[in-house]
Amino acid sequence: MLKKILILGLVLFAFHSCGKKKVELPVIPFSGVTDVYNTSQIWVFYKLKDNQPEAEVNLNNVISTTHWIINIDKKLILKDVVPVLETVKNKRQKKSPHSAEGMQNYLSYSDSKSAKMALYPVDSLKVLILSKPEYENLTNLFKSDINIRISDNYFALNDVKLDYNSFTNELFKQLRSKPVHLYFDLDISYQKYLEKRVMIQSFVPDMSLIDHTEYMLSE
Repeated sequence: MLKKILILGLVLFAFHSCGKKKVELPVIPFSGVTDVYNTSQIWVFYKLKDNQPEAEVNLNNVISTTHWIINIDKKLILKDVVPVLETVKNKRQKKSPHSAEGMQNYLSYSDSKSAKMALYPVDSLKVLILSKPEYENLTNLFKSDINIRISDNYFALNDVKLDYNSFTNELFKQLRSKPVHLYFDLDISYQKYLEKRVMIQSFVPDMSLIDHTEYMLSE
C-alpha cells in the first residue's frame, strides 16, 4: 500500500501504529523532502533503563522494497542514536530476492514553519567516531577548509568558539567556496544534531561542498 508523508498541523508527535508508545520528533523550522511514497516506518523510542536513557528500536514493519522513514525521539542523545543508524544501514545493505533498487533511508522531523512532517535523506551519510587526538590531527589536515564542530552550548568554526546566535545563513554565505567538514559531540541531543544538520544543508545547498563523512567526537 502506498503511503505519503502527510501534512501535520503543528503536531510534534508521531505515534507508533501498533501501541501507545510515542516518538517526539525533532522540531526544525526548515523545509525538507515531503513527497516520498511507498514507505516503511522505523520507530526509535526514548526509554529509561535503570534510570539511564537508551534507544528502543522497532524494525518489525520494515519492507525491503520500500523507502525507510526513521522516526527518532528528539530526547535521545546522539551517542545512542549512532548505533541505531548503523544497524539500519547494515540491514538495508543486506540484499534479498525481494530487494528493490533506488530505495532510500530518511530521518523524519516536524517542520514548524510549513506545518508538515519533513524528511532528511541519509543514504550517503557515513559516520566515523574520533578520539580527541584523532580530531586534532584531522582538523589540522583540513585546516585550509571549513571545520564546524557542534557542541551542546556552542559551535566552533575552525576552532573559534561562537554562540549559537551566530549560526545564521549570513555567516554561511561567507563559507560557500570551500569544503565543509562536520564534527558532532556525542553527548548532544538528537534534536540539536538533526536541527543543525538540516540548517547547514539549507545554508550550503551545494552538496559537493559538504563532506559525506560526519565525525563524532567521543570526548
